[in-house]
Amino acid sequence: MISFPVLDRYPHFCLESIYIHDACHLASETCCLQSRICLPLPIIPLSWPFIAIFEPTNEDEDKDMLTVTLTLIGITVLMSFYAFNRPEAQARLMMNPYNIKRMGQYDRFLTSGFIHKDHTHLIFNMFSLYFLGTAVERDFTILFGPRGAYYFIALYLMAIAVSDLPTYFKQKDNPGYNSLGASGGVAAIVFAFIILQPMQYLCIFFGLCMPGFILGSLYIAYSYFQGKRSSDHINHDAHLYGSLFGLLFCIVVYPPSIVGFYSQVTHWLFGQ
Repeated sequence: MISFPVLDRYPHFCLESIYIHDACHLASETCCLQSRICLPLPIIPLSWPFIAIFEPTNEDEDKDMLTVTLTLIGITVLMSFYAFNRPEAQARLMMNPYNIKRMGQYDRFLTSGFIHKDHTHLIFNMFSLYFLGTAVERDFTILFGPRGAYYFIALYLMAIAVSDLPTYFKQKDNPGYNSLGASGGVAAIVFAFIILQPMQYLCIFFGLCMPGFILGSLYIAYSYFQGKRSSDHINHDAHLYGSLFGLLFCIVVYPPSIVGFYSQVTHWLFGQ
């Protein structure tokens, strides 16, 4: 989620990932296949540059999954391209708290997450959504079966709306404030991945690697303090509350996730 005029820019990340088979229990230390992938790009300008690449063991099964992620990406691409050359459409769809309050345009809470400032903003947000979205969608399917797709849709759409609520209350009397982008939803997907698989390594600049729960904690702290400063034209509140919503959503729909998270983190920290 960005607010004009500056586009978010963050360093490149790569992910050491573990593919969880049906026979493995998610959010535990029992895993089946491990792989480490780093992509050769020094800088990626987007809000959530975490990349998860999995190696499926069953091609037919994998083809039947992940359709929700691809559908969301397709809708976002179509809406973003539609708005690129139509300023009036972009103005109507983006997040404008003043118009929501004065004119009751509550649809902006969702539509703002499906349009982007430019091609670069769109490409890299969708790039992140593809890799982490496919990971979380696969995990949800393993956990919930056919219902996993509905949980995934609810997570993404609700995160887009909820992540904008703090911005709405802060800016509802400011007619000049606008923001747009999928960062709140993508942040929720990232943190859903982190709570389900907290020990997966996220790496910055190919050399500084740490478990996802550490990097996620640092990012939450960064977003909180940057949101207080509000000096860089980036909607850090959307990043922060999207991240927190992703954690809370997983805890509510799958309570063992917090138990598994705590168990893995304490084992890593204290060897217990």
